[in-house]
Amino acid sequence: MEITNEDISLAESILLQNGEHFDEERVAFIKNLDTIDLQAVPGSGKTTALLAKLLILEKYLPFEDGSAILVISHTNVAVDEIRNRIGKYCPKLFSYPNFVGTIQSFVDQFLAIPYGHNFLNIRFRWIDTELYQDVLYSKFQAIYWAKEYEKPGTLFYGRHIEECKKIAKSTGEDANELCEELIEKDVKRLYLDMSDSKIKMFYDPKTILADPKKKKYQGISKIIIEVLSAGILSYEYAYNLAEDYCRRFPLIVKLLRKRFSYVFVDEMQDMEQHQYDLLENLFYSDETVYQRVGDKNQAIYSGYISLEDIWIDRDRILTLKGSYRLPPEIAGVVDNFALNKSLTIEGRMTSQIQPCLIVYANDTIDRVLPTFTKLVQDKISQDVISTTNYPIKCVGWVGKEKDTGKITLKDYYSAYEGKSVYSKVIHRNILCYLKSWHMGKKQTHIINAIRKSILDAIIVVMRLEKITRENGKEYTIRTLYGFLKENHPEKYENIKLLIYRWSIEVYKGNHDETADEIRSYMPELLKILGGKIKKSKEFLNSTDVPDGYDKVENPNIPEITVYSCDETNLQVQVGTVHSAKGETHLATLYVETFYQGKYESENLMECFCGSQHSFSEDKNKDKRKKESIKIAYVGMSRPNHLLCVAIHIDRYETIKDRLSNWDVVSIPSESQHE
Repeated sequence: MEITNEDISLAESILLQNGEHFDEERVAFIKNLDTIDLQAVPGSGKTTALLAKLLILEKYLPFEDGSAILVISHTNVAVDEIRNRIGKYCPKLFSYPNFVGTIQSFVDQFLAIPYGHNFLNIRFRWIDTELYQDVLYSKFQAIYWAKEYEKPGTLFYGRHIEECKKIAKSTGEDANELCEELIEKDVKRLYLDMSDSKIKMFYDPKTILADPKKKKYQGISKIIIEVLSAGILSYEYAYNLAEDYCRRFPLIVKLLRKRFSYVFVDEMQDMEQHQYDLLENLFYSDETVYQRVGDKNQAIYSGYISLEDIWIDRDRILTLKGSYRLPPEIAGVVDNFALNKSLTIEGRMTSQIQPCLIVYANDTIDRVLPTFTKLVQDKISQDVISTTNYPIKCVGWVGKEKDTGKITLKDYYSAYEGKSVYSKVIHRNILCYLKSWHMGKKQTHIINAIRKSILDAIIVVMRLEKITRENGKEYTIRTLYGFLKENHPEKYENIKLLIYRWSIEVYKGNHDETADEIRSYMPELLKILGGKIKKSKEFLNSTDVPDGYDKVENPNIPEITVYSCDETNLQVQVGTVHSAKGETHLATLYVETFYQGKYESENLMECFCGSQHSFSEDKNKDKRKKESIKIAYVGMSRPNHLLCVAIHIDRYETIKDRLSNWDVVSIPSESQHE
């Protein structure tokens, strides 16, 4: 196959605005059909370049040898973007034998589920970590003190009780209660490694039990097998089965290579070690064109920050250095926060606005957001503000913590309650929730996404009926489950089973029937919580499902946290850095927060001053510093016009004489001390 300039022009007409063209870097990648890596800077349009290649390859499908294309990304949101942008132009790409999906869905469909069928004689009906954990822990409680298995609970009690006694002595908490919490966490992570028959915990290299002759081993392995036999598997466990499948049945590797002759992985930096290793084992060969796309400096996801050098470069690397999001002024600053220095960002957006440091004191922290909006108003033309499709955002690493006296995002805006900008898409009725479970979700598995959408709908009913907890706060999914588990354990078990059964029915397409069942169940749930169906009748009973599943305009159901400035009449969305990953903003305010013993600016001093990072030879010693740099890089690479960073005056004083490329805006204060 050969990709021509005419092919490129066709892709441009579909993916780009009138008059726009792919530059030489992107054309080089689009035309390349060899095994390579593509390293790309923020805002470089790497996903668009990948979509252009897929659009062009569509015309060659089906391939003459019967092979197909495999496209993998990390989240359902990313997969939906691919489908939404090119789906109507690529019907063959989204049909058998090709596969476009998440890494989790690929592993489930091609490896874990077949393994269960072929080696365990089990049909997995639910692949969901939360369900696996709940059922496993419930079964463990039944054998906790079982003499026939030598009281398995004592194994985990012995692991934690001494440390819990020390903590309890200093905090006044109950040592046994602390220990039980840790035991529950341990048990929920247990699995039987199919490759060596040892009992282990996910995310822990140590073996818990290895001798099948031991009674504790027999008891714990028994309940794990019972969970699997019930058709329940966790996301993490799917990879263990996949690895053992390849070991036991190496022909599956050859079959997958024969089926997928072209493999494209987007957002490669988001792959964890076990995912990376599995893909390498399957597709890095002479039989497959395997292209990996991403940015090593943006390896943060799901609350996790990857510092390991998991992604090992190929012999041949293509690069996208030009950022069409960042202007040179911002690109130059963001470059200082890159841990991986293999690429220098070339800012190609036109803005000419210097990044700003907003310096505040304790008594002026509440003026940071108004100051930021004033800078937006003063530095960006009104025409741009009024016509842009991009939001103005304030982001921080730590959203809120218990009252520690240390600064978090909530200190800058007291109304912030930790709602991710992706957390809710509010729909007009319950049927819309059942038909649009994929919207606004970052889950990597279908059943879990549906389950969360159903639970979101239930929470909406409770908010409409103004049902609150004893402290007056609204219920969340977690606190609702916690209340039922503590006060109505039978109802707790019942609602979990109902939710999962409804999720399966929605997956099968039985939306109307499931909506009827939920409507019938809600009065029972509200009665337990001291409420009745009144104000939520329309939400529950309406069957109007418009195109796009329109959002409800209801001030009682906040979709995202928004700060509205009376002085400038501008609105600022407020959220964590993780919630903003992948976004483009008109202007971004990055606020420093306190994390693991230090404020971020204490770890970022070299970056602010444009100096080379210096790290200790002890990798663990600088872990927090590296995490801070990675988070800051992602957060500060969002805006296409204005970047502002909020820093406390005490920490600003230590770097002010070494700063370059920053404008400084100080908020007047009577106090200059923290």
